[in-house]
Amino acid sequence: MSKPIYNLIHTGGDYVNLDGAPNRWRKAIIKVGEWVDPRDASRKFQVTLDRMKTWVANFEAKLLDRVPAPLRHTDDPRANTGYWQRLELEGETLYGEIEFTDPEVAAKVNDGSIADVSLSVDPAWMHPQQGTTHEVL
Repeated sequence: MSKPIYNLIHTGGDYVNLDGAPNRWRKAIIKVGEWVDPRDASRKFQVTLDRMKTWVANFEAKLLDRVPAPLRHTDDPRANTGYWQRLELEGETLYGEIEFTDPEVAAKVNDGSIADVSLSVDPAWMHPQQGTTHEVL
């Protein structure tokens, strides 16, 4: 049986370039509300402020060494285009800073060809050393 990982798409807000670096951007990731997994419309997912606070806390605690940013939802490391560097809450919106390591992807963000972002939520990620379960992005 596979784990219930949710994929959610956020289409609001523009990428904002940071420090004039062509590969570092800030982007709204998701807002409070009910979201539908686009792979299965019957799967609804509640995003609350408390849940987003947990994601930020787990990110800052570095439960995962790095949070990759693939173009599509996959576990294949060859599909990675960069890494999320920071998460922060502003009101009811979660923002992230991403650094693209793939120059072609950075160029597509820069020219507007890639405009949206999606995230995967694992509500039961198990820490490989501690054996504890956490909800992570």
